This record gives sequence, C-alpha cells and structure tokens, in this order.
Amino acid sequence: MDALRLKLHAELLEEAISRRRLECEDAEWLAQYPALLKAIDDAKSYKVFEPRKLGLDRWEVESNIRQFNDLPNRLIEFEYLLEGREIPSFKKS
Repeated sequence: MDALRLKLHAELLEEAISRRRLECEDAEWLAQYPALLKAIDDAKSYKVFEPRKLGLDRWEVESNIRQFNDLPNRLIEFEYLLEGREIPSFKKS
C-alpha cells in the first residue's frame, strides 16, 4: 500500500467534499460519514496498514454525487487505494 499516494488522495477527496457539500445533500452526508472521516484521517496520518472497505458501494449508486465529476471520481480513487488496489488507468488503444 502506497501511504503517500493514499494521503494525497485523501486530501483530494476532502477538498472535493468540501467544495460540493453546500450544493448537494449527499456530499454533506459524506462529510459526516464516520467511517470515511476515520479513513481520511488515518490516511493523512499514515495509519492505514491494511486494506479496508468503506461500505459505500450501494450508496454511491443511489446518491446524487454523480452529478459532479470531481466528487465521485475522487471517492472512487480513494476507495481503490484504501482497499489496497491500484487506480485503473484507461488508455486509448
């Protein structure tokens, strides 16, 4: 697990949530979701030692965060890294 990269993505996600929380109730909900707040805090403090899941899969599909590009992308990237996976790259053939 790349702790530095995870920290960077935690900070980017935090910024995206902060930017959108007044525009979207679901972003406000994310800003208060305890598991996410702990994961972000742990990532920024280099305290993530093993993969973990946030349990937001169904919520992401049902929420309105997809109306923004930055927030869902940042959330997905952070989740991939938090789960110990690489962020997929989409290369043109």
